[in-house]
Amino acid sequence: MARVIPAVGLLLASLAWLPSHAQVMRRTWVERQPTETGIGQQYRATVTQAAQQAKAGDMRAALATLQPVAAYCDAQLQRVDVRFISVASAEQYNLYMRENHADDTPVEWLDIACAEAYHYQGYARYDQKQYAQALPYLEKAIALAPYFPDALNERAAALNQLGRLDEAVATYRQVIALGEKVPESAYMAPLARRGIGWALVEKQDWAGARQAYEQSLVIDPGNELALSELEYIRQHAPL
Repeated sequence: MARVIPAVGLLLASLAWLPSHAQVMRRTWVERQPTETGIGQQYRATVTQAAQQAKAGDMRAALATLQPVAAYCDAQLQRVDVRFISVASAEQYNLYMRENHADDTPVEWLDIACAEAYHYQGYARYDQKQYAQALPYLEKAIALAPYFPDALNERAAALNQLGRLDEAVATYRQVIALGEKVPESAYMAPLARRGIGWALVEKQDWAGARQAYEQSLVIDPGNELALSELEYIRQHAPL
């Protein structure tokens, strides 16, 4: 399956809280400029360094670099007086606040560096073939950053490697659905469709796998992996 390490250092904002005229604290949201930053943004450079180490194949160094970032983020998430989210833009922030208004728990914007740190912790373990150990880190990133497709896609890839194929396909479909809902998350769709194709080949669902790879080529024309997998299907699928 294709693997990808995303860019880091996205811009964030934070939440403002205002009392209503009845003096009851309610969740409120305001339009924010994407130049504003979230809590923990000071760790972006550290996460970028870890990403570069991961790209170079030095997973041990990447994990060591990420330790202080993860410790800081863990400490924030242990707070019980506030809920944190991590998003990549003001538009995502506003979308989240429109969709999540069931209670009066204060919401703060935790920098995307935290979600990236958890994602890279999972990625490093995946790269070391520690697929089960990767899952908790990826799931932390997913829970924190609802519109961040990288960790979701990486979780599906780990499930594929663990042989949990139906779960993998369902997770890849979540990646695709997220891209349809949040256009800036759609870049992961061709990888997700190739991941579905891989799982369906394993299940010998040849027609479904062929369709998944062909759909991926609509988005990512000429992809060599998809083309080679389609050739594999042509050679192995029963007539």
